[in-house]
Amino acid sequence: MSADKEVTKCSSSEQHIRLLQTFEPLLCERLVASTVVYLLAPTLSLEKAKSISDIQKRDGKKEAVRALLQQLYECTENGWFQAFIDSLQESGYEHLANYILGVSGSLDDLEELETFKKLITICTPQLASIQPSQILPHLTCLTDDDRETIQVDERNDGARQAALTLLCRLVQKGGKWFREFVSALRKTNCGHLADLLDPESSDLGANASEGDNSETIAKAKSLELEDDTVGDIVSHTEVYNSLDDTDNADLQSSNTHPMTTQNLSCNDEEEPIASLEELDVVVKEIEANKAVTSQPPVAEQQDDADRDKDESYETDDNEHDNDDPEEIKTFNLRNYQLELVEPALEGKNTIICAPTGSGKTLTSCYIMQRHLEKNFTGTRRNMVVFLVNQRPLVEQQGKVFQEFLAPKGYRVIQLTGETVTIPLSEVVEEGYDVIVLTAQVLENALRDNIVDSLSVFTMMVFDECHHCQKLEPYNCIMGRYRDMKIDKPTEPRPQIVGLTASLGVGKAKTSQSAVEHIVSICANLDADTIATVLTHKNELAQYVAVPEEELLSVQGRAEDPFAKKIIAIMCTIERIMQTSEGAASFDQKGKDLRPPSEQGTQSYEQWVVQLGKTSAELLDDKRMRRVFKTCTDHLRKYNDALFVNKDVRTKDALDFLNRYFDKLNEPERRQGFDKLDNDLFQLFQEQKAELEVFSKDPSLKNPLLEKLGVIIRKAYKENENTRGIVLTKTRASCFALKNWIEETDDMKDLNPGVLIGGGRNADIPGMNQPQQNNLLEMFQEGNHRIIICTSVGQEGIDIKLCNLVLRYNYANNEIGRVQAKGRNRVKDGKVFLLAGADTRIKEREELNMMRENMMYKAISEVKRMTDRYFTRQIQELQRDDQRKRHGRAEDKAAAESKRKRETPREAVKFLCGRCNDFACWSTDFREFKESHHLLLDDSFMERVTILPHKRPMQIDEMYKHGKVHCKKCKHDWGIVARIEYIDYPILKISSFILVMPKGTRKVIRKWKDAPFHVEPFTEEDKQKVVNTEKENAAN
Repeated sequence: MSADKEVTKCSSSEQHIRLLQTFEPLLCERLVASTVVYLLAPTLSLEKAKSISDIQKRDGKKEAVRALLQQLYECTENGWFQAFIDSLQESGYEHLANYILGVSGSLDDLEELETFKKLITICTPQLASIQPSQILPHLTCLTDDDRETIQVDERNDGARQAALTLLCRLVQKGGKWFREFVSALRKTNCGHLADLLDPESSDLGANASEGDNSETIAKAKSLELEDDTVGDIVSHTEVYNSLDDTDNADLQSSNTHPMTTQNLSCNDEEEPIASLEELDVVVKEIEANKAVTSQPPVAEQQDDADRDKDESYETDDNEHDNDDPEEIKTFNLRNYQLELVEPALEGKNTIICAPTGSGKTLTSCYIMQRHLEKNFTGTRRNMVVFLVNQRPLVEQQGKVFQEFLAPKGYRVIQLTGETVTIPLSEVVEEGYDVIVLTAQVLENALRDNIVDSLSVFTMMVFDECHHCQKLEPYNCIMGRYRDMKIDKPTEPRPQIVGLTASLGVGKAKTSQSAVEHIVSICANLDADTIATVLTHKNELAQYVAVPEEELLSVQGRAEDPFAKKIIAIMCTIERIMQTSEGAASFDQKGKDLRPPSEQGTQSYEQWVVQLGKTSAELLDDKRMRRVFKTCTDHLRKYNDALFVNKDVRTKDALDFLNRYFDKLNEPERRQGFDKLDNDLFQLFQEQKAELEVFSKDPSLKNPLLEKLGVIIRKAYKENENTRGIVLTKTRASCFALKNWIEETDDMKDLNPGVLIGGGRNADIPGMNQPQQNNLLEMFQEGNHRIIICTSVGQEGIDIKLCNLVLRYNYANNEIGRVQAKGRNRVKDGKVFLLAGADTRIKEREELNMMRENMMYKAISEVKRMTDRYFTRQIQELQRDDQRKRHGRAEDKAAAESKRKRETPREAVKFLCGRCNDFACWSTDFREFKESHHLLLDDSFMERVTILPHKRPMQIDEMYKHGKVHCKKCKHDWGIVARIEYIDYPILKISSFILVMPKGTRKVIRKWKDAPFHVEPFTEEDKQKVVNTEKENAAN
């Protein structure tokens, strides 16, 4: 090859890379890598194709697309760009290929597809009920890979999850997929869903798979795009103006032309895409059609989602199920439920306090409907916001409202911080009638002025309203409400309705303190009254299951050689610190290195944590700092293993340690090992064989676990339809119990599932909302006959047919006790508390019983107060609370002001908390959304290793997709998150040692305690980052 040709080739390849980089956000949104990657195997290699497919399974489709593009960028094969375009065209992505190539009309096609995608997104709650196995044969637009993925999901995770996968794959397709899908719905007796998407096609019959989409587009054209993907891509197409005529030399064909900015940009004269007003008209027309064609209203005896009663569970399930969405359900409340709703219907702010299983969701739905029927409150159009404190409850409660209210013409939408794709401000503007969302989403919107005021709502319903206290999101929202009441009494406020089974008594030790706690909750919610069942108690008793309770105390293992061996290893590590050079510094400063007398306790864990902090700040020798850091890290893991061994099997404790050391042994981690790292790794390996012998010894079984097995076997033997919930304290014990059941021959058929929260955890990642919802659906349907949960499963989750609740070595407070009992929804159900005899759990539960009775008496006492006295108490508490909140705000502002004043003129140096290498400077951080700390240091990437995040996730405006590790020792420093197509490192301050300008060192656990001020992230900062990105790309 000549030098000229070589230069031309390199230039063309670079331009193709720039071209794909421009369209990368669009490809990440629209492309499923597994459908094209094997077509590219001859170009990339089969091994790389398989690697990309594995990334998709592990990290999701967006990360797989990014990995695919990266392989293409690095590809040295001739014609790789043409091969990629060909693979798109052969896999049903002609629209993407055409858009990249600049084919005339491709932008119009993309906007049309965005319109259809928006319709599918809005209608997803209804479409999730389809049966994918029936739909698939009628969808020629799907590839074999699409079909296989959907079928696997249906087989493993149920029809609902498969339906969601089907919808996700469809909206990424080009061509006539929308018409084909509507036609498939009609062919499979889902005409009501087809009408929901495209009522016009009903006149065309079941064969309306082809034809013009103009009728649907004309009515839905006003849709705003779900995201800014197309807008962002259009704004980047200036890259074409810089490409010379050789850019697409290998792509010449009769149907392509050079793309220009003119044919992609949106002219001022063009009509902008409006809001959802026209779609609102379409939806209303559909609802009107349904009202005309549907059967006469049928009165339901009770809503499925809150029909928590006894005898009805012995009837045929189909007797109460209603799969016809066109049938309008009406309310037929029981007398005790009418008693509960009465004050709210009178317009009073009301706390409804009734047992779990009494139908509080149904009563709230009735209150909401009656409120919406009035249309207006003053001059405001009525709008209800239903708030929950846990993400799984969004879909659970939203389903109830969708089922009862949507057929009557009311628009219901569900939002959480994890799944929200439509901003809350847009939802409010579009005039939805009922918004179901997590409290944090609303609080964030109010904090960021996305929603101006609570006045936009006319009713707010708080599920599990006992959480409205302290700094909980509920109370933050109601703090704004109470300020409106005190400072702007003429400004309209929404009516408040709270739902709870237990208001609790806080830390009350006396009856008077219990009353004060109840009144404080009323003040927080600005409640006028507490609604409880007084007149119709006998009827309530007929429908609310009262389970049989049993409290069991079990002695632990008589001998535990595994624990003894682990403790011996811990003592060895303790001696390494005590005999190190750093020990002298502790003696000189009067610091004690002696550990607590007993390992495997909370006090030992606290000692280890404090020792790690003290050593980092006290020791001047960075070698010694690393010694203590390494030792304390290992001691914490061994201490955790003792906790696991105590709760479940020795095998599970050993598995826990194996996972830790396997992670340390990963090549990228081993690269950062020093001699002590190797010594401690080897120390475990030397003891591993003996530990494995202990883990297999049948004489060392855990008596507490064996007792749990006896109860489970007996329950399922007596009733094979039993549904059981095991509540335990930690995520580690959840998965250990799951493994135990799966590995026990006479219990593995129960197919246990695990339900945990979504919070971050270094060892065990949380579950996102779709995973939680899918797990609960499979439990409901009997695919999982038993589930193991942390506290997330204790409260609010409505699971029909659950008749067995097992609290395993776990008890918290009186509210938790009431909530745990409430998971049992069947007559003659049972609730067990199993506790180790060496714990204080049994005593704590007995105290909870007394506090529960104290709570009921306190509520009765509050209800006997005169209105005048009660109101005066509420007002005094609210004024006092406002003074305290304002005082805290002033203190916070003063502390921040002081921190600004005392922020060193010189920057604070960040050192790696493990190897003490330099990381960054404090002045390079910016605060984003008052909680995240972005690092704006262009040279930072030279000092780190970035690995793919094992659980990439969208969180509000951020997409986290990478992990940041120290380049030298591989210590975990934080994450990489994408904000508006730009990647930023977001670091954990606890991963570093902070060196102050005068040389002193600090270890800080939380950013709020940082000894310096962090400036907010501004548009100017963003522009600097963008400019730097452009400069780097140009170079």
